[in-house]
Amino acid sequence: MSKIVFVTGFPRSGTTLLASILSRHNKLCTMGETHYFLATNLLPILPKTKRWWNNYIANNRRFQIIDYRLTDDEESDKKMTRDEYFSIYSTSYAKTKHAEWFVEKSPVHVDVIPSIRKAYPDAPIINIVRDVRDTTHSLLESPWAHNDPLKHMVEWRCFQRQTKRFEKKYQIGMLQVKYEDLISKPEETIVAILKHISPELEFSEALLADSKALDAIPDYEKAWKSKAAEKPDVSRLSAWKKAPQPWHKYAAICNKELESYGYEPRVERDISLKEKCIAWVYSTSAYRNLRVFVKLRSIYDR
Repeated sequence: MSKIVFVTGFPRSGTTLLASILSRHNKLCTMGETHYFLATNLLPILPKTKRWWNNYIANNRRFQIIDYRLTDDEESDKKMTRDEYFSIYSTSYAKTKHAEWFVEKSPVHVDVIPSIRKAYPDAPIINIVRDVRDTTHSLLESPWAHNDPLKHMVEWRCFQRQTKRFEKKYQIGMLQVKYEDLISKPEETIVAILKHISPELEFSEALLADSKALDAIPDYEKAWKSKAAEKPDVSRLSAWKKAPQPWHKYAAICNKELESYGYEPRVERDISLKEKCIAWVYSTSAYRNLRVFVKLRSIYDR
């Protein structure tokens, strides 16, 4: 069984930065976001052959980030569940990197934490959280993201609520990490993360140095993720405060979650009835399920 650690977090919350830092450890390796468990949850549950899974990976853009495949044809007709296949894949990949642990970093996996917990009951899970105003500010500057700040804030709120709901329901010892702590006190935060993964993992200054090891960042994402390969920079904190915008008021819908993570100040409510109705639509299960389906259809080459 492979040693896997899962990293989740709302988009633009620092998941790539964290994955890049961890990949500098000689016992850890990572690759770009695979979205593997979310995508395969939509596939029939019946076991498929090793050859079928190899073909699936070969035609999956997310796995073409790094030129690595399970090329061994031995037992190619053997039936395998998606969890068994991923265990073999992650273990084999880690061996090519001379690492003991495979870091699976896909923010969207928060939607399938129960499936992950069932497949890997002892796998460490780390969830990174960032102020909703900063994540929204960053998303609005990303070329691939929606341009509606209210939508981003509603989804941030849903994301945090779902994480806490799964954590409580399935009694998951998930480590909650604040992006602001990773930036302002990186050594202390990384030490805690390594300890959560395994007591045997030791901290070194090399983890916080600039690195050319960009396995966590595919070429097509470097335009907006290049800073994740650099060491933590305190100038990136509270970016939303440097350019006040009217949409900042929407953070009021996240007051409860902001307070639970220690973010201040609370935002005064100044949202119109129309905006409240739009926020309600964004938060419904029907919309969220449709969003996941459309997103999967757009990021995978079938």
